[in-house]
Amino acid sequence: MKKLKFYFHLNQLEINLIENEFDRLIIETTGLADPAPIIQAFFIDDLIRETIQLDGIITPVDANHILKHLNEHPVTLSQIGFAERITLTKTDCISDQQKPK
Repeated sequence: MKKLKFYFHLNQLEINLIENEFDRLIIETTGLADPAPIIQAFFIDDLIRETIQLDGIITPVDANHILKHLNEHPVTLSQIGFAERITLTKTDCISDQQKPK
């Protein structure tokens, strides 16, 4: 199975779809980005909709900074809300009292 990982702006996706054949495409938004426009492209854009099936949305959540991010960046809640799977990261950076029971 051929897997490619691209880092580019969404408007370059169509060019890469035409020039490359692949089985999976992983799109990773950097930092606190609103996932809605990217997800919409899988339903609105004809070439993307016909070429790629949206399989899932995974969101990493920084256990050490999640409360700060939720308070300061409303897009954090959007990222978590769109996620089908959440990966909790940096759990080694929080105390046992901060960990959920």
